[in-house]
Amino acid sequence: MMQIIDRAKEEKIPPIFRLAFRPFFIGAAVYAVVSIALWGLFWSGNTHISQLMYGNPLWWHSHEMLFGFAGAVIVGFLLTAVQTWTGQTGVKGAKLAFLFSLWLIARLGLIFSTPSYLWMIVDCAWIVVATIFFSYTNYSSQAVAQCIFYTCSNDVYFIKCKISLDGT
Repeated sequence: MMQIIDRAKEEKIPPIFRLAFRPFFIGAAVYAVVSIALWGLFWSGNTHISQLMYGNPLWWHSHEMLFGFAGAVIVGFLLTAVQTWTGQTGVKGAKLAFLFSLWLIARLGLIFSTPSYLWMIVDCAWIVVATIFFSYTNYSSQAVAQCIFYTCSNDVYFIKCKISLDGT
């Protein structure tokens, strides 16, 4: 069995930030409940709810299901699984808290704000930071087999920016 952690250092980190799937899966679950509630209010005829959801509920729904909910699940999985794939310690602690905070701030901004370039930048930033953390772990282990991920993540990033620009 491969041991890739230092127990003493690990116990100083809050349990939720020891593995990437923990904050992202919990965040995605809570966000799904909030999104379903907002979406239900919108479709029940509550017209003032459309002032939330980035001013465009249909755009918001498609964007947040792809990049908010699914993005959190995918990033949580990949940043956890990369440890097994490479034998290297993945992102955890303050770095993981920072990444999760970017994701959370972007989600809150896209619920409660109106379209602006500031929120587009914040929303794109968490994907870039996640890619950097994933890439660093792969690069430090010489695991070039995951290079397909780099291409896919760049494509997702550029699609994300295009969708965000079209929505503002």
